[in-house]
Amino acid sequence: MTRGEQIVERNVPEIKSSDYVVLEFGGNDSDYNWKKIADDPDAEHSPNTPLSVFVETYKNVIGEIKKLGKIPVILNLPPVDASCRTP
Repeated sequence: MTRGEQIVERNVPEIKSSDYVVLEFGGNDSDYNWKKIADDPDAEHSPNTPLSVFVETYKNVIGEIKKLGKIPVILNLPPVDASCRTP
């Protein structure tokens, strides 16, 4: 989400010339370090971005877009089907 926030900041001129801004974040943020999981599958593992950091950053991005007078359109990722990831 931090990288996404930077992308939004870099693209303010394009955002200013638009009515809507489409956002879809979370895929990389919710991913895990699969090597660490494979090395120690019984340990507790956290996603790449803690949920609290993701939520706060996403709120900030949405707020900045609204401050520019634009309408954020927030897309959701399809749910992960765990049975497709395991043999």
